Amino acid sequence: APPSTEGAFGRGFDRATRPMGTDSIDDDGPPSGELPVPPSLGAAGLDFEADLVESTARPPAPPPRREGGAEGVGDEFNLDQMTSANLESGALREELPEPEGGRPPPTAEGEAPQVKLKRKKRRIRLAVALVPLLAIGGGLLTLTDMGPFGYYAISDALNASTYQARLLSARKSAQKQLGLDTAVEGQAALRQTLAEHMQMQRYADMTAYSVYIAFMHSIRFGANAENEAGARQKLGTLKEQNSPLLRLARAAQLAVDGNVDAALATAEGLTGVMGKDVDVLALAGECALVAGQGKKALELWTKATAVAKNARTQYGIARALLAMGKHDEAIKMAHAVLKLSKNHAGARGLLGAALTFDAKTKKPVRDKKSEAEGLRLLGEITTNGPVRQAASRGELVAAYTLLGTVQLSHSRISDAESAFKSALKLDELAVDALIGHGRLLYTSGRFAESLARFQSAKRVKPNNIMASLGIAMVKISQERAKDARDDLLKLAKTAKSPAVGYWLGQAYLGMGQRKKAETALRGAIKAFPKDLETVPAYVALAELLASQGQSEEAAKILDDAGTKLPPNPELHIAKGTEALRAGRLDEAKREFLLALQLDDRNLGALFHLGVSYRRARAFPEAAATYAKLDAKYAWEI
Repeated sequence: APPSTEGAFGRGFDRATRPMGTDSIDDDGPPSGELPVPPSLGAAGLDFEADLVESTARPPAPPPRREGGAEGVGDEFNLDQMTSANLESGALREELPEPEGGRPPPTAEGEAPQVKLKRKKRRIRLAVALVPLLAIGGGLLTLTDMGPFGYYAISDALNASTYQARLLSARKSAQKQLGLDTAVEGQAALRQTLAEHMQMQRYADMTAYSVYIAFMHSIRFGANAENEAGARQKLGTLKEQNSPLLRLARAAQLAVDGNVDAALATAEGLTGVMGKDVDVLALAGECALVAGQGKKALELWTKATAVAKNARTQYGIARALLAMGKHDEAIKMAHAVLKLSKNHAGARGLLGAALTFDAKTKKPVRDKKSEAEGLRLLGEITTNGPVRQAASRGELVAAYTLLGTVQLSHSRISDAESAFKSALKLDELAVDALIGHGRLLYTSGRFAESLARFQSAKRVKPNNIMASLGIAMVKISQERAKDARDDLLKLAKTAKSPAVGYWLGQAYLGMGQRKKAETALRGAIKAFPKDLETVPAYVALAELLASQGQSEEAAKILDDAGTKLPPNPELHIAKGTEALRAGRLDEAKREFLLALQLDDRNLGALFHLGVSYRRARAFPEAAATYAKLDAKYAWEI
């Protein structure tokens, strides 16, 4: 058995053989001759146990004497007498003082080794228990906005001022690019904003602003599925926050989703929070334009111009003026936009439309110089060059569609069809291009193809009146007047247009029901007596009455139209045709000449004037008129 240390440290505690983990130190230890195996502490505790066994296998050094000869602990007995024999016999047991409480007295080095051991073991156990708890707790914070061990929260707090400065810089840069108001600059602003967002992804306001830029690009230049998908995903991560910029981003999303009224209300509300902010005013102005509120749009864009006078705000004013019917002022503003942004496609499109179509009559202009300038501007958009490169797909589609419409109005079928096909190649669901091409095919007698185009347009926009009317007029031409009538009766319940009554009258005529046709035409005239689109109904009713021998009533209808509607070549042609049918040749010539005064390139008026001269046997005048007709027709084609 190992030597006993009982005499020096108490009763029966052998450090060399004491089992690890024993809670009591009053144990007499294992029977002599047996060495208990210490319980394992694991791989980390092997070295610790080895050192412990080695250190306790040696007897402790005697305590030093105090200076001056004073007796200290251990001076009351002779250490030389501590032989193994004496220890085994217990001869010295009586000489050792019994420590109070049954515990061994501390040595000069401090506490008893077994007490140190117990405390060290407890520390190890505590550490082992705390490590997984700390790891789990820190890991769980990863699931929150604070991040692992609160790293995100600390980082955000430290970088708050830096983030704000970078956001302000990013907004200024984006607004400068957006000020040019071209699709290519708008996309560049979005890319730059997204790059800034990547540098501070946890900064909610930067995320919100990148979302706003993405949605505004769709609002201004047309839908972009990729941009919108990314913006929606980002916006979904900010559900619990409600900063002004985040509210602005949500308002832009409402506008993209078609909830324009709510978007406009939110944007106007933000002007009280964010002040005269050009981004807020621009969103509100776009929403007002979409909602058809020209006056409100003009007010909002005027305020935006006071903050930043650039192509973006000036073009907003131009569109607002156009919506209010102030065409001359809109044209003037469009020219100002081109001075601020030389590659601006939208301003060119606005000018092209104004120069090729009469805003009041909605008919092609008859001034060659004006039309040529309009076509030149549209050509700058559609031909390869800086303007086309800066334009959006929507602006290109609109330019091609307008070109097709102008060419169709002059019966240039090939050029018109080429333009419509180019528009549909860029966007096969472009409703205006589908309707324009459908009208072209109808004029060419290609009814099946025409019907397919109108039906495609209706699938895209079920409530589009022109698409529904196109379907009806094709069915009438295909001798499916009953189907057309049924469609038009349904349409009449919701659509507010004189064209519905006119085509309903044509459907009844196709069915041989003249009385119902007269009722439908009179209903259209009664509902819209001063609308220029009612002119075909006036003319059709007059022709119907004249065919039934009611010439005086027919003339009365046309006279009534002349007093309620502004001067119109179609009305004069209708009056002249009725007079020609009744043999009133002088009256007929007078009406045709009046029509030509309003539109000197009106081929129908010129042709009927030649007929009037021929029937009056004024052959030289008739020949001269037909010569003019030939020359003008050559120019038209």
